[in-house]
Amino acid sequence: MPFNSLDFGLFFLIFYGVYLTLQKHTRLQNVWLLAASYVFYAFWDWRFLLILIGITAFNYMIGLSLAVKTSGWISRPPARRILLAVGLLGNLGTLVFFKYLDFFKAGLLQLTERIGLPSDVLLVDLILPVGLSFYALQASSYLLDVHGRRIQPTRNLLELALFIGFFPQLLAGPIERAGRMLPQFHQPRLLTPDTVSTGIYLLLSGFFKKLVVADNLGVIANQVFDNYASYSGVDLLIGGLAFTFQLLADFSAYSDIARGLARLMGIELIVNFRLPYFSTSPSDFWARWHISLSEWLRDYIFFPLHRAFLRAKSRSGRLAGLLVPPLLTMLVSGIWHGTGWNFILWGLYHGILMVLYQVLVRERPAPGGIAAEMPGQVGVRKWASVLLLGLGTTGRILIMFALIWLGWLIFRVETPDQLGYFLTHISLATSPVSTSIWANLVLFSFPFLVVQVLQQVKGDLLVLARLPVGLRIVLYGAALALMVILGVRQSSEFIYVQF
Repeated sequence: MPFNSLDFGLFFLIFYGVYLTLQKHTRLQNVWLLAASYVFYAFWDWRFLLILIGITAFNYMIGLSLAVKTSGWISRPPARRILLAVGLLGNLGTLVFFKYLDFFKAGLLQLTERIGLPSDVLLVDLILPVGLSFYALQASSYLLDVHGRRIQPTRNLLELALFIGFFPQLLAGPIERAGRMLPQFHQPRLLTPDTVSTGIYLLLSGFFKKLVVADNLGVIANQVFDNYASYSGVDLLIGGLAFTFQLLADFSAYSDIARGLARLMGIELIVNFRLPYFSTSPSDFWARWHISLSEWLRDYIFFPLHRAFLRAKSRSGRLAGLLVPPLLTMLVSGIWHGTGWNFILWGLYHGILMVLYQVLVRERPAPGGIAAEMPGQVGVRKWASVLLLGLGTTGRILIMFALIWLGWLIFRVETPDQLGYFLTHISLATSPVSTSIWANLVLFSFPFLVVQVLQQVKGDLLVLARLPVGLRIVLYGAALALMVILGVRQSSEFIYVQF
């Protein structure tokens, strides 16, 4: 039941009507919200729902066990660490089993043949439950925060089930934290004109970006990437740009719709994108792109590794402290997207960028970014720092955008030969279809880019939602008209639901 389907529209209208009638009964509202979330998830495959319920019950029990304060062995630090390891193994092990079994299947088949064990069970093709990559991390963050005494475990199973299974963000995030979400499920949720107004704006923004921008740009990108050898150098460049804008429009569209749906329920979700293509450095980019995942990687992988290496006093230890945390963190990010060589290379590419910017450029890492606590500069090359910073903000944004574009090219290609072809054939050489491809790129990305520039200049992601009512009505009407006229007739699934 994708957001961009008539089935979901009917589902939400029925759900929301009942939800509003239960406004003064928080517990009944929560029961109804959980039931709707489970129906929504079961629509994809009822077997997926069993996994979601199992993970919820498992984390509930582990969370309570981590909070035991008796004098018994279970309250001692070694036992709590074992409980945490069991909890993380249950969450992340489930994700690894479903997502990466095919990657290891060939080796496992060879092993079973050598030792004479039956291999029939390995021939079964497993389907990755939608959303598992997201709610497995969300459930793991709950256990990590309970173990670290940052939050108290909830004794309310209903509220924990909502935290893990809340349907607006279940399939593709944002990856929320229990400290932000559990209090919202516990207390009455009041709807104000402002929350409803911004919720409607976020919904329209999300559907416009998906139907008009992302899906049309996806047509351009697919044509070029699927038939790359038949296009000229500038066509390859345009195809890469189309995918670059498609990915941001598509993923931020899902996040906008999720936030809009949540606001209509009186619930606030984290902002997942803050104009990432206006970044001036890698750390700035990761403070703006897929923020909820960046924060997860920062808090649970980068910071622990960085603190561990801070204790190193030798030169080699300090060097390892500079290299290992960003490279390993971004490698995990790449593997989280998949085990394809392109995802792994993409992760390492961004890890190397982070290290190079810290070594070569005199800059203060962006607050909240993965590299926010990188150690001091090591052997800074003054010429590189002066050259890059001397370009000004606009120059640094353009350089970073080019580096981001190259990263998305690595992310999108399917074979090393395809990547090599793109890198060696991109040029300003045109073809008979170059003008039409460029015109389509401009047509479908222009409204999106204009809004992004306006948001950047005003420093406000909701700048359009604050316009006078009359102007908003005209703007919303125009957006709906463009969705009808320019929307792709064959709607596609959101890209990140696949991960």
